[in-house]
Amino acid sequence: MGAAVTGPVAAPSTLLLGRWDTEDRLRFIARTIPLTPAAGRELGVLLHLGDENHPWMRRSFYAAWGSKEVIDHRPVTPNLAVGFAGDTAIADGRYRHPIRYLRVRDDLDPEQLPPPGG
Repeated sequence: MGAAVTGPVAAPSTLLLGRWDTEDRLRFIARTIPLTPAAGRELGVLLHLGDENHPWMRRSFYAAWGSKEVIDHRPVTPNLAVGFAGDTAIADGRYRHPIRYLRVRDDLDPEQLPPPGG
């Protein structure tokens, strides 16, 4: 899972998800709807703040398609895979609408996931 959260890392409000592409770039693919308090606590013990070398450290994300509102986010180490549910509105490998976090996929490594659009 990539690779950023809103809210505190120990109890995130939303996830900003990414996947590694074929050129080894971490590509943004989706943002979750607000997490339940239980999901935030579950994830909070698994997440670690990214360091200065994180590919999203100085990147801006926007609240919605076409929005100028920048999301305050904290990059986290992209070492988890998560399951989620989203609709079919996908453009350029990104979900156009917020997706719903389902669970941590501890049976998968992020490297096992196909690249965006793959």
